[in-house]
Amino acid sequence: MRRVVRGARRAVVRRRARMAKVLRWLLPLSWIGFAATVLLRPEPTYDARFDVGAYNVVFLLTALACWCHVPRTHLDGVAWRTLGAGMVLYTLGNVYGSAVVGASDSYPSPADALWLSYYVCAYVAIVLLVRSRMPAYSRNAWLDGLVGGCGAAALSAEFVFAQVMADTEGRTAVVVTNLAYPVLQLLLIVLLVTTGHVLRTRSWSWWLLTAGIAVALVGDMVFLYREAAGTYVEGGLLDLTWPLGAVLMGWAALVRPGGDEAAEARTDALALPAIATLAALGMLVYRQASELNPVALVLALLTVGLGFLRFTLTLRQVRLLAESRREARTDDLTGLANRRLILEQLAAGFASGDGAVGLIVMDLDRFKEINDSLGHSAGDELLVAVGARLEPVMPDGAGFGRTGGDEFAVVLRAGTPWRALAVARRISEALRDPFVVAGVSTVVEASVGIACSPQHGTDVESILSCADIAMYRAKRSRTGVQVFEPDPADPSRRRVRLLSDLRTALDREDLALHFQPKVDLRSGSVAGVEALLRWDHPRHGPIPPDEFIGLAEQTNLMPDLTRFVLRRALLAATGLDRAGFPLTMSVNLSSSDLMDAGFPARVDRLLGEHDLPPERLVVEVTENSVMADRTRALGVLRELRDLGVRVSVDDYGTGHASLAYLRELPVDELKLDRSFLQGVPDDIHNAAIVRSTVELAHALDLSIVAEGVEDAACQAWLRQLGCDVGQGFHISHPMPFEDLLAWLRTEPADPPAPAGLDDPARPSLVSPPT
Repeated sequence: MRRVVRGARRAVVRRRARMAKVLRWLLPLSWIGFAATVLLRPEPTYDARFDVGAYNVVFLLTALACWCHVPRTHLDGVAWRTLGAGMVLYTLGNVYGSAVVGASDSYPSPADALWLSYYVCAYVAIVLLVRSRMPAYSRNAWLDGLVGGCGAAALSAEFVFAQVMADTEGRTAVVVTNLAYPVLQLLLIVLLVTTGHVLRTRSWSWWLLTAGIAVALVGDMVFLYREAAGTYVEGGLLDLTWPLGAVLMGWAALVRPGGDEAAEARTDALALPAIATLAALGMLVYRQASELNPVALVLALLTVGLGFLRFTLTLRQVRLLAESRREARTDDLTGLANRRLILEQLAAGFASGDGAVGLIVMDLDRFKEINDSLGHSAGDELLVAVGARLEPVMPDGAGFGRTGGDEFAVVLRAGTPWRALAVARRISEALRDPFVVAGVSTVVEASVGIACSPQHGTDVESILSCADIAMYRAKRSRTGVQVFEPDPADPSRRRVRLLSDLRTALDREDLALHFQPKVDLRSGSVAGVEALLRWDHPRHGPIPPDEFIGLAEQTNLMPDLTRFVLRRALLAATGLDRAGFPLTMSVNLSSSDLMDAGFPARVDRLLGEHDLPPERLVVEVTENSVMADRTRALGVLRELRDLGVRVSVDDYGTGHASLAYLRELPVDELKLDRSFLQGVPDDIHNAAIVRSTVELAHALDLSIVAEGVEDAACQAWLRQLGCDVGQGFHISHPMPFEDLLAWLRTEPADPPAPAGLDDPARPSLVSPPT
């Protein structure tokens, strides 16, 4: 059933895309044709064919363009459909105003109600568009739009529309209707410009929409002048402005995704509310010498009140910004300096010019064992206790912080190896007494590495690398403390440098995700994609995933890596949504993720941030990662399953879990290891294993995914066998997101594999991180 619904959705998307191509040409051509009829007429006059027919074709095409928009998210789709509905109301107002009101010259009329309803729809659509780009949109940006709009409306009411007010004095309905058009237009245009500035959007769609409303605003203002002066003639050049605005809005709906549509909040948007507030204050001062009309007075007072509210919020935001900058250099768990601040202190030491800087890095021995046996909360408690015990023994002027995982660092100004050794001894003595964690007395030891300039390096990277190498030598030799000594033959140098580079790459988000499609073997449609973490090292080229993910596992860097991958994978899933491909996104979890009781809550929060339903996420776990601590892993998996996240057992058949454990696992699918597909169907042993696994999965009401489909014969055999989903190089190699989109749109036979990254002999280690 889900496959039928998914296929129907894709068919609708394809129909809309085809219609959008036609409308991209038809919209401007319809306006050009309409403009030609206006210019070629001997003189402006009312013509039913003109006013009811040709004039409204542009608006109907714009409404259709809004319906054909391919939404980025659900909110995005609702926004454009709302704008399309508003355009239909506007068209009905045109028809009623021309065909029914006509010569009666009744004003205001039901046509005005229809026209004004369009502005309400447009305002709602803009709000939804902003929400779709930035779910946590700030109150300041909304206030900017309101302050600017009210200020502009106040000035317009007093100076621009004075003649309109005079001509309609005493007729409240006429005054309100006349002012409603420009005020609503001004609110819309100010809100669009302000939000576009605050969001830093470079989207052509956004600015075309802004331009369309701006053109309509010009038309409304000129119309009001001419109508008040009695010089407006229907069918003249002025009537070209409103269809032109509609064409621009239609183009906004049809423009292809491009540029940066992501929302990035900024805090330097105070110019607009400041100018509007000052202008309103000036009007109130002006009132002492010349009476303001009541509408302008109310709008000016409202502008001043909203302006003061805006600046009050800004002062609060400045305080919060100062706090956030401090927190950006503070470790959330321990309250100590974090890696960023330690590196800044190290760089400052080199910049000071004395050239003598010492760096001590320390790693807690057996921390992973403590963390896994007592739980992550106990591990966090231990890290806090270690930081609190070591901070008082640090010398004056030294920088001390936690750089990640179970690693701490000390920066010494005017540091020499002897001074650093003295600090290292203080550290060892401070750790001598046991810690009580989760009610258990625990002895903690540390491996300490020391590097100093200028003996071991003259820049941050070299000193950091040397200190890390010394620390790993201390850990390997069990000496506790080690001062760096050059040794070109030491294999730990590459490991340490890779680890340091991995941390840097993670901080700078230089890692990338590639995506490998999974295909429904029955229908041939794409069933989902798997996110695979890749690292293209600037010096060493592509690093095998098993190498750098192994490093992350051993050094407690995996939680950070997991957060990175999950975030990027869910962002890619929303990108697929925008492109019309609502596919499931699979990520791999490590054993450390399954030991973390807070992991399901973080997943739930990330799904909410990306506005994705939980069933779109599939987490893949191996049998061995579950068996590392079966009780805790089952608890985490059950929580994920309760959220609606799907669970898959990866590399099934290669671990140590029994069928009894499989029965207890809260899983939705089994993913057969690629090794069992080698040689099938000719290899009778592997074929028997695959066949029995497919039958077992279906007997347990689980989906079965075959990983490692390398040729057409294997795929055809699996389909005949009743296997649900296939994944492998015969279907597609893992590829970057842009290539995935192209592949989904054209479904090529087999995109080329990136060199060195996706060798079938290598484990396709994916990091489920985020």
